[in-house]
Amino acid sequence: MADDAENEESQEPLTEEQRIELLEGAVSLHKKVILIIGLIAILLATIVVTGFTVLSIQYSKSPTKSFKEFAVEAKTNTKSIKKIEKRIEEISSTATEAIETHEKRITDLDSKVVGDKSVPLIKSQIEQERDYQEFLVNMKRGMTDMARMVRGSRTWLEIYGERMDSASKASRKRETELDAILKPKPPTKKK
Repeated sequence: MADDAENEESQEPLTEEQRIELLEGAVSLHKKVILIIGLIAILLATIVVTGFTVLSIQYSKSPTKSFKEFAVEAKTNTKSIKKIEKRIEEISSTATEAIETHEKRITDLDSKVVGDKSVPLIKSQIEQERDYQEFLVNMKRGMTDMARMVRGSRTWLEIYGERMDSASKASRKRETELDAILKPKPPTKKK
């Protein structure tokens, strides 16, 4: 029955105003859909153009190095590392010579030490040991600073650092031995 009522209504002729309203409604819906599709198309086009522009600017500004340029740069870095290693070797050999000379002086002085006249000499040796330790500390700091400036320098820093640590340890040992000479030994308690 409901279908019959609808068929009767659809068969009734529409007035001119009703037809225009229906057409205007359909047209305004189509206009809205077309406007939304147009806005989406413009937005997508803007995104694509912006992306290509950004990429082209990035590639034009960032120079790409050729293999030859990298090879030349690596070669200069290698040369500078070798120069620094050579300089450190020179410093190490100088420090080793200074250590040997210092140890020789100490053994010479030990053989000449006699009685109370030796106290100022021992104090002087203690001061020399402390100065020597301070020198080693400063030299190690300088080497550490230099190692931070050069890539790949951790290995030689560890090697020479170990050598300097052993020299500093030997100097501290000599200093404690000299201090022991100056300080009188406490008398042993008799039971």
